[in-house]
Amino acid sequence: MSFLIEVGILSGKDAGRAAPDDTITNAEIIALTMRMFAPELTERSTVDANAPWYMKEKIAAEELALILEEFEAAEQPSRARIVDLLVKIYSAYGLAIPESDVNLMSYGDFAAIPYEYQESLKSGITLGLIQGMGNGNLGAEKSITRGQLAMMLMNLYNIIDTSILSVEAETLSQPVETEASTSE
Repeated sequence: MSFLIEVGILSGKDAGRAAPDDTITNAEIIALTMRMFAPELTERSTVDANAPWYMKEKIAAEELALILEEFEAAEQPSRARIVDLLVKIYSAYGLAIPESDVNLMSYGDFAAIPYEYQESLKSGITLGLIQGMGNGNLGAEKSITRGQLAMMLMNLYNIIDTSILSVEAETLSQPVETEASTSE
């Protein structure tokens, strides 16, 4: 969490406190993810001076089709919804989602896992973005704290960074065709 504060992605709440145990809202999740993964898009968004504090990031998220449903800024999104957003961000980098053999029915709270998020949750588990709650449940319907989100964002950043570096390394190891090699 301290790294995200240092680089200006996460700021304090009331009286500048980091509030890691406070539950995250839709406005905060969109603001943090867009600041971290699409800062250039966020910066070029223009908003009225009286617009809500998160509006530039919301516009950027809409442009990337990350927000498709009605957006309630103060609503506390579920873990499932947050993982869905993070998996979409991963895909937006052009990275293929790895095949998953995760069986969501193995979680005791499978019946509470919304159907529309099941594939994203499988991908999120496979990527290492989310784990079970340690009690045999996934907790997909639960909300998360600012501290938990900070960890998820750092995990996603590291996963994307590692994936991009491995793709670049693979590309660099391929022979480069030159005019001399193609004209023979």
